[in-house]
Amino acid sequence: MARPERLVLGDIRTDGSGAVATLTQSIAVEFQREYSDTRVTVERGGTEAAFRKLCAGKVDLVNASRPANAQETETCRQSGRELARWPVAVERLAVVVNRQNSQMRCLSLAQLQRIWRPEAQGKLTNWQQVDPTFAKRPLQLYGAGPDADSFRQFTVAINGQAGLSRTDYQPRRDARGVAQAVAAELGALGYLPFAEFERYQQQLSLVQVQREPCMTPTPSSPRPDDPLSRPLFLYTDRQVLQTQPQVKVFVDYYLKQGPLIAKRLGYFEVTNQDSVRF
Repeated sequence: MARPERLVLGDIRTDGSGAVATLTQSIAVEFQREYSDTRVTVERGGTEAAFRKLCAGKVDLVNASRPANAQETETCRQSGRELARWPVAVERLAVVVNRQNSQMRCLSLAQLQRIWRPEAQGKLTNWQQVDPTFAKRPLQLYGAGPDADSFRQFTVAINGQAGLSRTDYQPRRDARGVAQAVAAELGALGYLPFAEFERYQQQLSLVQVQREPCMTPTPSSPRPDDPLSRPLFLYTDRQVLQTQPQVKVFVDYYLKQGPLIAKRLGYFEVTNQDSVRF
């Protein structure tokens, strides 16, 4: 990418979803190699908090795991800010088990719902209760905490409502915590971002989500109708693009270089359907 003759000095502040932050951080590293006079900070305070900061002028960009809602858009408007949005990638959750659990390679959506629905709490505690052909083995469940974006994504996909889940699972702070817990328990089942799974695939096995046919979501064969997927977005205030040239240069760089970096990290390509689904 050709560098402009003179880049106005200034930092770029980003905040938002950890899922998008992983991509933004990687793009920022590449960007700062070329534009060493600009520093990009990437915080992981969550999508909701980041929108509040953007509307208050405390950050320049929001790494959003969902579109801004009507209230967030109106709050920004009342502050004299108009939101600009770009879909930048698609994140898919990976359902994972212990690598030594050779029997467990595929689950249907109905089975995942049976495991994770609130009615299963304290009752469905063994793999054989999920399917009589499965081994009689204690079932340990791990996932994101109730405040995490991936918890919202998973509960919507499996149980049809954000936050609707049994609460006797064992939440972990991040994907690394989920991966370590599942790797330590033969009967464990968990979920984490697909991009994060690739870091731990030596310790975990990917569970195929039952479709017709049963298919593993991989970068070479993504499913646009995969219920465990969601588009990821980059937001800013339109005025920022005019008043802070370094932000516009970074956004341009992000949109041009981002798809290649996203693919390398295990994210999926944005399609028109992905950009408007939510």
